[in-house]
Amino acid sequence: MPYSIKLTKNQKVQFRKEITERLETFEPEKLLIATKFINEMNERKKNKSITHDEMLTIVKAVVCEDEYCRKVIQEVQQKNALEFDLEKAISEFLNSKQLPKTNPSERLQTLKIGQETILDRKRMLITQAEGLDPDPVFLGKSEDGRESIYETYVKCRNKQCGKVFKSFKNEMFDSPNCREQWVKENQNDRPLVQEEFSELNSESWEWERIGSKSDSELGVYGVFRRVFKND
Repeated sequence: MPYSIKLTKNQKVQFRKEITERLETFEPEKLLIATKFINEMNERKKNKSITHDEMLTIVKAVVCEDEYCRKVIQEVQQKNALEFDLEKAISEFLNSKQLPKTNPSERLQTLKIGQETILDRKRMLITQAEGLDPDPVFLGKSEDGRESIYETYVKCRNKQCGKVFKSFKNEMFDSPNCREQWVKENQNDRPLVQEEFSELNSESWEWERIGSKSDSELGVYGVFRRVFKND
């Protein structure tokens, strides 16, 4: 179900009033541009690609340069994009998987895989939109028990890349090239650039699972050790 903007009766009246007052302050050339934009939004409303409330919010955001309205529109668009991608993921899964007809346990296992696939897709999309994984997956602890290890989606810190990738080493960049580009852009900010060294060091080792442990609170979890690439 698509998300939409809902305005109260008072908000609608107030929005129209503020838009009209702002238009009255425009010079003829700017007024012509604003009127053309409003007419375009009216056409979108008539075509039902946006609702009346959405049209008012968009016009207020643009004409009145209202930051709050702009953020509301952006939030609704992001939520709808997320829902669309999730619906697409569900459709793709259902088209590619057929439930076994004879074995109930196999049918349940197939549905479980589908649910995990969809939830994982949701984590990736939210990370892509907001920059942080909403639900990192606990994998285990280091062999000395001091570090907890999570599989998490990471959005590359290089804004020109922005790729989302999975990691369990708290990496910040998708590749050495992205890190190098980011350092060049931020080389005048020493505290930021110092973080690059920990990222560089993370490339020389990997977590290797060496066993399992059981805990009353954590359940069964993996035990990992650092393996350096030159070992």
